[in-house]
Amino acid sequence: MNSISKIIIGKPTLPNKFVSEDYDRFLFYDFFLRAEPAFFIELQNAVLHRQGIDGYCANTLKPLMKISQAENRAEKIKILDDELVDAGNPFGFIVFSDEGRWVMAQDIPVNWGILAFRSNDTEMVSVFDAIKKDWFLSLDDFAKAQHNSCSVFHEVFDRDFISKIIRNYGVSAK
Repeated sequence: MNSISKIIIGKPTLPNKFVSEDYDRFLFYDFFLRAEPAFFIELQNAVLHRQGIDGYCANTLKPLMKISQAENRAEKIKILDDELVDAGNPFGFIVFSDEGRWVMAQDIPVNWGILAFRSNDTEMVSVFDAIKKDWFLSLDDFAKAQHNSCSVFHEVFDRDFISKIIRNYGVSAK
């Protein structure tokens, strides 16, 4: 099992660099991670090598849940979200495979989040390439927007945010 402090190395707020250097592929999302069971169903169905997942509070890095590989992720995360909402917890969520193959982090539900994985993990690359178009933006999307002042990205992100994402998570960030 991996330690959260070895995976999340800074405050999990984009465009800051806060994911361990062990991860070198990144996708970005704007859905509320705790409240999106459809994503976890799709991920669970796409992965051949089942993995358990660990969940943490993005604000405190306090452990919130551990889901075994046999459990229904979507159902367990929904239960957790309901509990956190009832407790008035407005913070985001960090979830990663218990083998450390991927990590997702979102500091608060209304902010953009990141999915990080390793380019040498061919199964994860294949899985995330397959589901990317429905759920995520890539670094290439940000790079294209940086060079196109008419891009719709500029309605959502300012130039500084786009530049920092590319600088912090691009190939040259290593």
